[in-house]
Amino acid sequence: MIRLYHGTHDDLLHLNGKDVIKDQLGIRKNSLRGLIEECPHLLYGDHVEREGLQYYSEALKLGFEGTVGKEKHSPYLLGTRSSFWIKSKGSRTLDAIVVGYIQGEGIRKTTFGSLVMAMYNHQGELVHMGNVGGGFNDKTLVMLKPMLEKLVVKKPIIPGPVEAPSPITWVKPKIVCEIIYANITADRKLRFPRFNRLRTDKKPEECVLDEDILSR
Repeated sequence: MIRLYHGTHDDLLHLNGKDVIKDQLGIRKNSLRGLIEECPHLLYGDHVEREGLQYYSEALKLGFEGTVGKEKHSPYLLGTRSSFWIKSKGSRTLDAIVVGYIQGEGIRKTTFGSLVMAMYNHQGELVHMGNVGGGFNDKTLVMLKPMLEKLVVKKPIIPGPVEAPSPITWVKPKIVCEIIYANITADRKLRFPRFNRLRTDKKPEECVLDEDILSR
């Protein structure tokens, strides 16, 4: 019986009634190579050695989240994390405009929970890019709240409904932030966004959503 690792990374854990998890990864993969017959829906994932940075770069260009580095002499450790496997998760940055904020809860009750971000399209319209709630430290939260309060407006800045756990306080599109994100979804929302820094050196009208950004 062959038992494959159930995730996205090829491995062989059980063979002919015997657990092979204590064997080195290189040995397990060599055994696996001789057992499977490749087809359009089943491919053998070979090791890429000494070209890690190039492989990682190409994976990001193809839209993958990142890569996993594995020590080829390592055993398989069940139910635990170890230094034998290292996940390198890619990230990108862009500059977007704050158009609103959502009331915070708990320790953020006096500041905000997340920022509503937008960018301009080529027609000069603001497009919602998602809400950013991560990456803020206490100093940044306290600094941003009065800046936002000075820009409050009554009407929504962007068209259409915006999903939020509580009502949105809309603000004039004057504050630009650099956002770290994994990729952009099909409906043009930032995936896994995190605040990185304020961009006081950049004008809001410079934050344009172009094809170069969408194709990253």
